[in-house]
Amino acid sequence: MWLPKDERKLLALYFHKTGKPDEQETLKDNDDMKALGWKESESNEDYDRQYINRVWNVDDILKKREFLNVLNRAIGEKTVSLTLKGYDLGRKYSSWWIKSGLWFAEYKHHWIWLIVSFLGGIIGALLVNWLSR
Repeated sequence: MWLPKDERKLLALYFHKTGKPDEQETLKDNDDMKALGWKESESNEDYDRQYINRVWNVDDILKKREFLNVLNRAIGEKTVSLTLKGYDLGRKYSSWWIKSGLWFAEYKHHWIWLIVSFLGGIIGALLVNWLSR
């Protein structure tokens, strides 16, 4: 399964923080901010509102997809636990090697043509060099 970038990043973060499926962990908003690529230096009211809406929307999407249990939302922190499906995907998305394997599996036919065209370009360049001698 291939999820949007925000969802992949948050699942990987929650996987690293919680450790096991159905194990609860209290997370600070700064962790989510860093996972989604927000900079800490940008702290104004509008930024905070956009950030909170974005992260909570992603959390709600993950909850609907049965990957995440948000048990308690307090201001500045939340208590979360991953379901078994969420834990499995978080493990997959936390490793670059496995994550690229998922990407290859999703777009496998595109890569075949990319590799074939790359090799065709090399063979074509060698053929032109050989014929121009």
